[in-house]
Amino acid sequence: MSKIDNYIILSIADKAYEIFKETNFSTYPSFCKKLGLAISSDTMTQKEKFFVFEILSEINLIYGLKDVETFKYVKAFFTLDVEEFGDYYRYIKTMENYHPLLFIDK
Repeated sequence: MSKIDNYIILSIADKAYEIFKETNFSTYPSFCKKLGLAISSDTMTQKEKFFVFEILSEINLIYGLKDVETFKYVKAFFTLDVEEFGDYYRYIKTMENYHPLLFIDK
C-alpha cells in the first residue's frame, strides 16, 4: 500500500469516527463492523447510505477522486478486522487528546 493509500484509509477512519460520535453505537469497532457488513451484503439502510455518502463526499473533496475509486477504499476500510478498527480508534483518540485543534469543527 502506498503512502497516499494509507492517508486515504486514515481519512476514512477519521470521518467514520466523526459519524460514529453522532450515533447510538457503543463502540467505534462495532459501528465500523456493522457498516461494513451492510456494505458487503448490499443491504444498507437509508441512514447507512447517508453515512457512506458523507464519507465519499469528504474523501472526494480532499483527494480529488471519483466515487467509484473512493468506494473501493471505503469498502476496503470497512472490511478490516475488528482489531484493526480498534487500532484506528486508538490512533484517532490519541490525536484528539493531544491535538484537539485538529478536531475543533467536528
